[in-house]
Parts: sequence; structure tokens; C-alpha cells
Amino acid sequence: MEKIKVFVVDDHPLIREGLAHVLQMEQDIEIVGEAAGAQEALAKIVSCRPGVILLDIYLPDGSGIEVARQVKQSLPQSRVIFLTVALEEEQAGDILLSGADGCILKDIEPQRLVNAIRAVASGDKIFHPSLMEKLAREIRKDGDEDVLSEPLTEREKEILALLARGKSNREIAAQLFISEKTVKNHLTHIFRKIGVEDRTQAAIFALQKGVVEDKKLRK
Repeated sequence: MEKIKVFVVDDHPLIREGLAHVLQMEQDIEIVGEAAGAQEALAKIVSCRPGVILLDIYLPDGSGIEVARQVKQSLPQSRVIFLTVALEEEQAGDILLSGADGCILKDIEPQRLVNAIRAVASGDKIFHPSLMEKLAREIRKDGDEDVLSEPLTEREKEILALLARGKSNREIAAQLFISEKTVKNHLTHIFRKIGVEDRTQAAIFALQKGVVEDKKLRK
């Protein structure tokens, strides 16, 4: 079994130790390095070449967002997940433009963190729904909602709602009692219908255009 190599960047030792404790219990995950600041992280990540980087947004000697940008330039195959206590509305656009593959809050349940790492390592993007909501508010424009050339089915609306809540394909499949392959097939159809290319754009579309009802997003 090829392990997911994880690098942790956070200036609080207890956070790093806690993450290491959780992740070391997983047979398919390996901690390959850690750093307390931006410069230390950039120096070590290139040599470690991790598959997934857990990255605090606020670092004592720089911004995690800038670290993500540089990592994505030098190691485009590495996945970056931001870890933060809170999300500021003005950061939403910068987080997505940095090339990050995920953004989750530090109070996430341990198993959901593990699931997020596995999902991002396999190519999914996992963003906390509040980030999507903030970005949707930031880019929302006045005017009528776009009319879809082909309406979404009820099942597609369910899947889009769960996607916009930050669920991975595996979590969507488990909640709806369908296979991951079926979820992927539905997402292909959804992307085509709403004219987007990836999960992040689909989530923003759902929130911005009101395609998915708020009550579904907030369950």
C-alpha cells in the first residue's frame, strides 16, 4: 500500500502533536515532516515532496496563502489543505486563487480530517461551506438567475447540495446509499448542465445562483 505523505505546518506545537497523533494511527498515512513557520516550511517541503500539506493560514513569519502559492509553483502535484480557526470573508478569493485543494476549520472531527486528506490526495477538493458562502457573497451580482439549458434532477440537486457543504465523493455516496462511481457520473452531468469545470466552481454556483435551497445546505 502506497502511503499518503503528509507535511504539517503550524506554529503551535500542540496542534502539530495533535495532528501527528491522529494521523499516525492511519495505516495509509505517513507524517514526513513539520514546520512552525513559512520559511521553514518552504525549505523543508521541497526535499520532503509530500502528497498533502496541512497548512495554517496565519504563520508568525508570513502568510500560509503565499506558502501555498509557492508550493504550487514548485510542486504542482502536492495537495494543499488550509487549516484555520476562522475564515475571513476578504480571504475567500485569495484562498482559492492560491491553488489550494481544501480549506477546513481546526475544530473538525478527527475522522473527517482523515477523510478530507484521503479525498484531496485522490483529486477531490474539500472546502468548508462557509468559505463557499463568503466567496459567493463576494462575487454575487444583481440580476436574474441564470436559466439552465437542462434542469437538474432531484438526485443531482441532492448531490450538488452535499458537495456545496464540503462533502467528499465518498461521504456523498455513503449518505445517499449509492456508489462513488455513481456520484462521479452524476457530477459529470451536473458540471455540464451548469457550465463549470470542477467541484469548487459547482459549489460557488450552487450558493451564488440559488440552484440549491438554503435549507438543504445547512442541514
